Parts: sequence; structure tokens; C-alpha cells
Amino acid sequence: DEGRGSMAPFYRMSRVISDSTFLCPHRRFAKAMSERYPNSVFYAETTFAGGEATENTNWLSALVHRDLEYFVGAWHMNQVKWIFGANDTLKICNSTKPGDTGFDPAPWLKEDERMHQLVNCHYALFAHCGSPAATNSTCAQEVLKVHSCQVAASAGLLRPSPFLPFEAAGEKRFALTPLTSPAYVAPTAEENELCAFWDAQKPMHFLTSACRSCAKHTKEAHEKEIV
Repeated sequence: DEGRGSMAPFYRMSRVISDSTFLCPHRRFAKAMSERYPNSVFYAETTFAGGEATENTNWLSALVHRDLEYFVGAWHMNQVKWIFGANDTLKICNSTKPGDTGFDPAPWLKEDERMHQLVNCHYALFAHCGSPAATNSTCAQEVLKVHSCQVAASAGLLRPSPFLPFEAAGEKRFALTPLTSPAYVAPTAEENELCAFWDAQKPMHFLTSACRSCAKHTKEAHEKEIV
């Protein structure tokens, strides 16, 4: 039904923001940069929101456990914990003790640790070898000896699919996830149609402040107080 489930206003607005601000602009950027710097752009995505989000199978369970990630899914700020492995991330409004402030540490599960190691391994490969692929090259084989790559490899997260440059992958996205073996995600017809719409729109940008001329008015008010 319209207005319920995945068609609820919250999720519809979320998709508008995601498509117009992240998905489609990233596609355009990857294509433009690959044309400018051939074989040096690697396009990836993750739909992994965190281990706890995979444990809740419906909204009621997520609500009971106060699992924000179940509702918002994977988002751009997740990258911080996948890089640094911060297991002290605060879970919003999860007051479980009398007198609590409403913030408890979010759990750090084995899937989170694997994602942390997987991301670090690909970054290490890219930084040292110019490619995030776990290949048989001399450079890659040296990097694969580091702890993060050893953990990812033992979990079967580095093979068999190579991490190809944007052009060679045919604009497919490499799926970064600790839940399955490496794979590619091909853009769907619906995604292509959506991005064709957003790509045709005028350039957009974020406003630095929702208050127009705030700095000017504040300065004038301050000068009047001094006088």
C-alpha cells in the first residue's frame, strides 16, 4: 500500500536523498574520473549496516533493541568505524540503566570485525600497489601478509572475484561485505532510469547555513550593544 512499509514517507524521502546525493553523483564521478585517469578508479559499494542490524529481522525487533542501523541501513558515516574499528560507537537512546544518559556502547560483533579487517586490507592494497585487488603480483602478495588481509582471507572474503578498475568492471560495483564471497553488483534498469533523471537536473549544492545573512545580523546586533 502507498504510505506503508517500504513506501512509507520516511523511506521514500531516504531514497530521494540517497539517489540524488550519493548513488547517482558517485556513478557520474567514477565515470568522469576513469575517463581522465584510466585504470585507476575502483568503484565499490556496501549495503552492510553492521552486525547488529542483521540480527533484527523486522522493525518490531529493531525497535525493542533500539537498533538505529536497522532503519537507516548502511550510510556514509559507517566508513569511520570500518576504517578505525571503533567498538565504542554509541547507540542512540538505548538507556538500559537507572540514571543513564540514554547512550550505551553499540555491540561490536564478529561480522563488524571482519568488515573492519576487509576494508583495511583493500585500502592497504590500494595504497601500496595502486589497486585494491588481491592478485598474485609481488606487491599484493607482500601486502596480503598483514593481519587485516590474513583475517579477510581466512574468512573467504578476498577471492575468487578480482577487484577490477571501473572500465574493466563494466560500471559494475564491487560489493564490500563480510557476509558473502566477493561479487559484483550490476546497475538495475530501475537504477539507470533513476540516475538518468537525476543526471539531467541542474547542479545542486548544500547551503552552508539555513539562516540567510545570520553573520551580518549578529555582527550588527553586537555593534549596537557596544554602542
